[in-house]
Amino acid sequence: MNASDKNLWFAHILRTLAKHYWMPQWPREKICRFFFRPGQLPSCKISVPLNGIVYDGDFNVYQDWRIFFLGTFERETINLLSHILRSQANSVFLDVGANKGLFSVVLAQDCAAVHAFEPYRPVYDLMDRLLAHNRIGNVKTHLTGLGETSEVKPYYPPGNYNIGIGSFFKEHQNDETVAPIGLKIERGDDYIDRFIDRIDAMKIDTEGFEGFVLAGMPKALERHRPAIVLEVSQTTRSTFSTAQAFTALFPQNYEFYLISDHTMYRTWRLMPIKPENFFDRFGNVLAIPHERRGLVAHTITPAMS
Repeated sequence: MNASDKNLWFAHILRTLAKHYWMPQWPREKICRFFFRPGQLPSCKISVPLNGIVYDGDFNVYQDWRIFFLGTFERETINLLSHILRSQANSVFLDVGANKGLFSVVLAQDCAAVHAFEPYRPVYDLMDRLLAHNRIGNVKTHLTGLGETSEVKPYYPPGNYNIGIGSFFKEHQNDETVAPIGLKIERGDDYIDRFIDRIDAMKIDTEGFEGFVLAGMPKALERHRPAIVLEVSQTTRSTFSTAQAFTALFPQNYEFYLISDHTMYRTWRLMPIKPENFFDRFGNVLAIPHERRGLVAHTITPAMS
């Protein structure tokens, strides 16, 4: 079924039934996919409440489809970062690979300032519009990526269906028809020294480029020792010879936890990961200094086998 003004009423009824996370996600998502299949829908604008903001989107964008029908996107990770940011006064959040700004817009309510980095102009403009619609003034947007060196690097843009999979790695995009464009990257330490004087938490979701972001900011990580959430994918793993080579990018005394996702929990759950097993599972991972472990200790479950 195609979403349109004529049947949007049915989509809203379906959303009312499917957005309740206390029910298992897979049957809710399966039913919604049966009637409105993501990736095969024409453009249809939506606007829904989400975590205290108004979220504007389009049915033909995967993230927006999930937010509309399932009521959220990466709920556990957002709640975890919100908890960490609210634990300190005047906290500052870095959103590296901000996409259209979901994390930045929601978490701006929990901290003094957000710095959102998005190098791809079409997606960056969507973030600016979302910020303007919600009249959020404490988010500073940066039209650049962060990396190990300052350069203009080939980037493989996303398709319309999933605007979040654009990457500096061709194999991550997995679409031979996509032609690269040059996007600006700044070395993290140099850029942070110029514009940012505090970091309490950070999200890095750069579609396989996460290790290069970390490699470019060793001084900032050592100085600020932020809690870091990063996406770990097959592409992330392919850029490093071993898991230990990746975890060595963090300062001493950092601990690593896999964050639960797509669950019925009201809060997140964390599963400890040993550095040598860092690449055993893919998903969102929390890296947190040992001295801040108390913030999340109540949600740590037994170690992965």
